[in-house]
Amino acid sequence: MSSPVAAASVLAAAGATDPASESAPVSAVTVAISHLTLEEQQKIAAAQAKAAAQAAHLAPSPAAHPTPSASLYIGELDPSVNEALLFELFNSVGPVASIRVCRDAVTRRSLGYAYVNFHNAADGERALEALNYTLIKNRPCRIMWSQRDPALRKTGTGNIFIKNLDAAIDNKALHDTFSAFGNILSCKVATGNDGQSKGYGFVHYETNEAAENAIKHVNGMLLNDKKVYVGHHVSKKERQSKVEEMTARFTNVYVKNLNTDTTEQEIEALFTQFGPITSCVVVKDGRSLSRGFGFVNFEHHEDAGRAVDELHDLDYRGKKLFVARAQKKSEREEELRRQYEHRRMEKLNKYQGVNLYIKNLDDDIDDHRLRQEFSVYGMITSAKVMREERTDGEGEEDSKGISKGFGFVCFSSPDEATKAVTEMNSRMLGSKPIYVALAQRKEVRQSQLEAQMAQRNQFRLQPIPGQALGGIYPPQLFYPGPGVFPSQGRGMIYPSQPSIIPRPRWVAANEQQHVSAGVTMPGYGYQQQAYMTRLRPPQTQRRMGGRTSGQVQRPPRPPTQVAPVGVARFNPGPGHARGNDRPRAIVSITAAAAATATADAGYGSLTAAALAAADPDMQKQMVGEHLYPQVVLRQPDYAGKITGMLLEMDNGELLHLLEDSRALDVKVGQALHAISPSQGRHTMALHDDHTVIAKLLELIAHAATSRFETTEAQRQTLPLRPFPALADLSRDDTQNDSTTTTTTTIDPATRAFLAPHLQQLSSDGLGLELTVQELVSRIGPSLANSAGPRYFGLVTGGVTPAAFLADWLVTMYDQNTILDSVEHMSGYSVITDQAMKMVLDLFSLPREVIRTATTTTNDDNSGGDDGTEAVVAGEPYLGKKEGIFRAMTTTGSTASNIVGMAVGRQWLGKHVRGVDYTQDGYDGQVVVLTNMAHATVWKAASILGIGRRQVMEVPSMGGREDPLETVLEQEVLKWKNAGKAVMVFLSFGEVNTGIFPRNTRRIAEICRENHVYFHIDGAFGIYSRCSPKYAHLADGLELADSITACGHKWLNVPYDCGLFLYRRSLEKTIMEPLFSSSAAYLRPSDSLFSHPMNISIENSQRFRALPVWATLKAYGREGYRRIVEENCRFAKTLYSWMKETRPDLYTVLTEECPLNIVVFAQTPSRSEENESSEVLEKRNAALLSRINHTGVAYFSPTVWNGQPAIRAAISNWKTTVELDWEPVRAMLQEQGAIRA
Repeated sequence: MSSPVAAASVLAAAGATDPASESAPVSAVTVAISHLTLEEQQKIAAAQAKAAAQAAHLAPSPAAHPTPSASLYIGELDPSVNEALLFELFNSVGPVASIRVCRDAVTRRSLGYAYVNFHNAADGERALEALNYTLIKNRPCRIMWSQRDPALRKTGTGNIFIKNLDAAIDNKALHDTFSAFGNILSCKVATGNDGQSKGYGFVHYETNEAAENAIKHVNGMLLNDKKVYVGHHVSKKERQSKVEEMTARFTNVYVKNLNTDTTEQEIEALFTQFGPITSCVVVKDGRSLSRGFGFVNFEHHEDAGRAVDELHDLDYRGKKLFVARAQKKSEREEELRRQYEHRRMEKLNKYQGVNLYIKNLDDDIDDHRLRQEFSVYGMITSAKVMREERTDGEGEEDSKGISKGFGFVCFSSPDEATKAVTEMNSRMLGSKPIYVALAQRKEVRQSQLEAQMAQRNQFRLQPIPGQALGGIYPPQLFYPGPGVFPSQGRGMIYPSQPSIIPRPRWVAANEQQHVSAGVTMPGYGYQQQAYMTRLRPPQTQRRMGGRTSGQVQRPPRPPTQVAPVGVARFNPGPGHARGNDRPRAIVSITAAAAATATADAGYGSLTAAALAAADPDMQKQMVGEHLYPQVVLRQPDYAGKITGMLLEMDNGELLHLLEDSRALDVKVGQALHAISPSQGRHTMALHDDHTVIAKLLELIAHAATSRFETTEAQRQTLPLRPFPALADLSRDDTQNDSTTTTTTTIDPATRAFLAPHLQQLSSDGLGLELTVQELVSRIGPSLANSAGPRYFGLVTGGVTPAAFLADWLVTMYDQNTILDSVEHMSGYSVITDQAMKMVLDLFSLPREVIRTATTTTNDDNSGGDDGTEAVVAGEPYLGKKEGIFRAMTTTGSTASNIVGMAVGRQWLGKHVRGVDYTQDGYDGQVVVLTNMAHATVWKAASILGIGRRQVMEVPSMGGREDPLETVLEQEVLKWKNAGKAVMVFLSFGEVNTGIFPRNTRRIAEICRENHVYFHIDGAFGIYSRCSPKYAHLADGLELADSITACGHKWLNVPYDCGLFLYRRSLEKTIMEPLFSSSAAYLRPSDSLFSHPMNISIENSQRFRALPVWATLKAYGREGYRRIVEENCRFAKTLYSWMKETRPDLYTVLTEECPLNIVVFAQTPSRSEENESSEVLEKRNAALLSRINHTGVAYFSPTVWNGQPAIRAAISNWKTTVELDWEPVRAMLQEQGAIRA
């Protein structure tokens, strides 16, 4: 083993070259320890050890090795670290029993430390060795054993203090240096709020001998070329007493108000008359000029005291000297703190009970109005309305800023203030009722809030009267009587729930009585109460197979409201049911709540073996206990009767029902139909059952809100429970197929759900509620998380919360454009118009300022909207330099490109060929020139009859030496001379690389000069104009005739939303003749307003503009700038990592990353460089499959320049470098290193 000195020298060598190695500031609070000699420290340590030995007789002594609890303390955590992240990290070492991140009781913010409990100490030992100082969220964590016995911590035995540490020494370096002397319980370098070292730290050894050994060998040694001090840790109380003793015997004197030319010799001559001086210094700045103060140190305290008494306030060379005892920074801060606190308390006492706080003020209430309203109650000393600071205003009122809505009024006496509170609280002032109360300090409000929270939490934990403590059902309330199944132990502990009537909850099939909830039964003294308990989604209560879950789940909160039910005497006669005066909805919810409680209680899995071993008289009871909770979730109103009917079946069939939820659904439906044939077909009348609708909305809301959580699980891309492949579904799990190496086991519920005979349309249906449960619990988890922040496969960004809610509203109202008319524009048209104008603003495209039903705004020289402008070459460019745009929605980029090509063809026919294609048909004389086009361009040409072969690909940028505009001009002239009409489709943001044309303005000039229709496919590239940093990429976009954009890409609205942006002059002359409908029931066009169905390919259009309107209203231009820039930052981080850090794993296939797309492939090894393209393609496909199956992120395959590649397209509003880069990087590094 290396010597301690060698360990210190190794650390010094490791950090000696650190350019940041400078002397770190030492906290003034701990500086006083340097005045204690080593002997004094040893005496203090001996006293501490003695105290610890005495404490050992009164408390259990800690074990020799502090690991019996297998509990670890994890410190130095980032506030964003949660239990899930820690579980993922520590569970890789061994099974974790529990994890707790300690949080503030009020704010629930993390306190920066946590506790991890393992099942055994060996796993904790491994975690301590393997994970100590591991980076978690880019911060090294500090792990040590949790010391539950405070005696070891408080006595300070074995605790040493190290100061004058280099700034480069962190917790790990300190631990590595001092671990050579013994077992370390904890080790910490003190840091400031900025995370920088304060230059000192602490090491706590298990034994005092190890601490003595460390002091002996390291004290005075060099660590990183700095001589460190190592001594016993002295508690703050002992240090403070020592400092007070030293203060009373001070020798160092501070003097200020010196002239700048005063020298040290002059000061020394002034002070030596009082006694011998050991040192004298005048403090100077970096230019060697005096800062006007200095220090004089005497040999004796008495001399220093006389100097302070006689020289203070002495007039010396025209200035009065300030002479006092020299104080450390901590002393000065403490003194200033005491003075500030004293002044603050005086002020608070002065205004106690007279200062009022007023909130909910109108914006127009000023100080004068506030004083005037309250002056009737007494003399006011001050009145002030709090306002935002504002300096951009020109007038006096502007300089005051906007009101914050609250203010303060101070009276001269408490009586006046009390009267004002009594009279003015809740009184209308302006248009609002104001709130008036005595003003309180922040500390008082915070303590009151904490007390309220504590009281609320205590109330939640209290048992409800009549219930057992700890939330356990009272034993006497289980089913009594002969043949009752005996208790097999408490099982799971669950919170208090409504008392259960002491009899089976089902009735036999032939029993016609229905016991009403809340009815007092004869012979029992219990009254059942109904608690309005929220029904939780059923997926938390059942496995896929339909059994009750045996896993411990977090218990629901105890009900906070009790709905007492009218008590009726039980009458065994026919009219007994009338005693129940509770509404049907409450009965339904209460039954479901009781079932939820029973399901949470967890009777465990009921097996055939357990059932066969039971007494025959109790077997039905056992099955019923498990069956009833499942039935009540499906039909709470008839759960008792249905359960009784089902119990007549054979026990084997009943076990199958418990295993297979689908089969149980069918049986419950059949039983319901037998009870009341009309009830079996109740699904068409659900609009009358508000209770059912409310529960369904709750289920849907629960599923929806979970999609916007930021947990690691919600950032994964794979389905939670994917459906099996059809090949797996067709194979019997019980068959042993020797030709396969893997076996996919499909649970019975999923197999039944996908079985062909159950995919047929049933006669009665499941009912709305069960169908929604299937959607939420089975269909939802089977879908890929393409809306997640790490789905990089397609340029789609999920859905923002604002767009999600708006899209729900669209579905709920199901609007249609035909509702509009010239006289009355519905919300559909108004919102659509606003949304499209905001889209144009987002992309910085010119538009009309005002558009009304009576006025139009025309371009200069472009004519009106009635289509009477002159036919001139380059007609779309007439008028203002850049023209005016309008916008509309389509079903996506494909539809927008089809509309753009149709409009371009019609314009070329009218202005170049002299043919009206809408009336006379297409003559086949149009060609389309494109560059790096999306596949939808060829699709549009095919649909419109132009033909795929008439789409000509101009060589891409970088493919030839000539610039794109030069080659494009040559192609335009060639086809123009051949008698063809030419249309240019230009891509802004190539789909594989995100590359843009470099000179769009020149291309627009070529089109204008040669009568060419110019369309830009800017599906996602157009969003570069949202950011000043990337707007130059789309320069010249405004010169196009029409533009394609995609809303469900970077706008992050739901799928099925494209945007078509076009010049206003095209609307009447080209688009209406092309798209207008002639049906008698459709509104004809007019000269003022182009109806949406007359300028697009759809008659029936969904209200797609509402999600667009909502998300733009919610987040604005600045919100989308941040989304675009953060996504691009992620893409550039990925690009630079692959190109500069790990080129041995990945090869990026482009010279740059202009926007948000990275295209790459696995770097071949030397042995793979000469492999065929087919082998490389398979290798790349295998890599992509491995990457996507990790679930960390999802990428898509592509081909670039004939080479198989992988593409990452980042456009999700939730994607951040901080949360997503490190998991993606680690996954890519691991998968890229595999050579399959």
